[in-house]
Amino acid sequence: MIFIKFWKTIAITLVIFWGSISSGNELNKIPFLDIHNMDKLIHFLMYFTLIISLLNSIVKQYSVLSNYKKLFSLFLVVCFGGLMEFSQFAITSDRSAEFCDIIANCIGAIVGLIFYPILTKIKIVKWL
Repeated sequence: MIFIKFWKTIAITLVIFWGSISSGNELNKIPFLDIHNMDKLIHFLMYFTLIISLLNSIVKQYSVLSNYKKLFSLFLVVCFGGLMEFSQFAITSDRSAEFCDIIANCIGAIVGLIFYPILTKIKIVKWL
């Protein structure tokens, strides 16, 4: 079953979804999140982790990671990030969509795509 090899990616996606639609008041209760622009770093890290997990799941499922699969994965992750920002605007009452968050999502995904081969060689990817 294909979902078994993608369970980590699905779990990360659900965490990002939960974080995106949760109340901003609840997230602000976490002390380390109160640093100026910390949310941009968190966006970067979430989408960095998401694309690495997705690429790793694709390798586990298909044994090959073509350029097409890399670009399609980037497209999916970037679209998901945009959808989450739109969801904050449309679904929540105390959150808003920010263009800078979309940029942080995209940069995180692109950097993850670039660093994936390096992380594979030093065997960090097996944890994602």
